[in-house]
Amino acid sequence: MDVARPVLLDTCLPKAHPPAQTRIVHTRDVSETDRVDDDRTPLEERLKYQSDYFAYLESPTNESRYTAAIDPLVRLFGGDLRVLDLGCGTAMLASLLPPAAAYTGVDHDVEALSAARDRAPSAELVQHDTIDFCTRSARDGRRWHAVTLAGLLFHNTTPDGTEHFDDTELLRSAASVLEPDGVIAILAPFAFTDQPERSMWEQAAWKLATVNEIIEQTWQEPVDLVHQSITRQIGIETAIASQTQHPDWWTGADESPTSRFCGHYLATIVTVLRPTRR
Repeated sequence: MDVARPVLLDTCLPKAHPPAQTRIVHTRDVSETDRVDDDRTPLEERLKYQSDYFAYLESPTNESRYTAAIDPLVRLFGGDLRVLDLGCGTAMLASLLPPAAAYTGVDHDVEALSAARDRAPSAELVQHDTIDFCTRSARDGRRWHAVTLAGLLFHNTTPDGTEHFDDTELLRSAASVLEPDGVIAILAPFAFTDQPERSMWEQAAWKLATVNEIIEQTWQEPVDLVHQSITRQIGIETAIASQTQHPDWWTGADESPTSRFCGHYLATIVTVLRPTRR
């Protein structure tokens, strides 16, 4: 199988702006981060795990999304690292960690956690709000080497998907449960096409800017950028095409995307950072 290798992005994070002081929860119609703008009716959140909507995430072609983050984490902390995976879904990341690693996965979806228990029976899996879990864990003195956000940034919502939690508070809460030398790994997927204006590099620059903006808004001081890479999930479009339920962002090879949130191919930017102030 042809596997995409991480390509290091020579990128420095800009100086941050003052962080937001309060938690913001707002009613979300369709946000700028997941707008589809076409005639398809999005599948209800509760039904996605009951269908094959997320089947492509289980495909071997999707593993490069996670290994691009796992490799630098293992280099930093060794094979027995402790990982907190917020918005863990079916715990795909757990299956790719070294055997000695300790994994804690948190998600609000019962169906996702049921599948996660089948995949990682020895893992600690918790049905809970991600921010509240971090708040309680910080109070109880629990700490991890790494907190991973795999597709969670911009998509941390209530179970019914109608309210979106403040991403700056998500990052701050993640930082609150880190070991002193701990890191946050942000895995931010994006779609792209063969069209020059929606190419992988054009879309990567746009997605990176949106991630950096959230980081800037979260911490006043510049963060320590430990690792940044981009991987293409080669062949995942073939896996998606065979599904009964296609993800909302996906378009066929002969279709033109109606917004920059849609596309035919998939790639992921991985950013591993160490907050200088918690």
